[in-house]
Amino acid sequence: TFKITNAGTGRVSEAEVLSGARILGEKENLVAGLSGSFTLDLQPGQYSLSCPGGTTAATGVVTVGGTAAETV
Repeated sequence: TFKITNAGTGRVSEAEVLSGARILGEKENLVAGLSGSFTLDLQPGQYSLSCPGGTTAATGVVTVGGTAAETV
């Protein structure tokens, strides 16, 4: 679960988790002072984080550990 808070900037209104250019999950419409969350089931690996419009810490990486879940 990704919990996001817009601590006061008017420039950023969303947060995204990406695999390459594909958006896997996002929370939009987070104007200054609002919070939100979303939940993803991710396989082990690295994923990009993006806050479009941000200038400080607007991107990042999250690493998921463990073993891959079996596909049924």
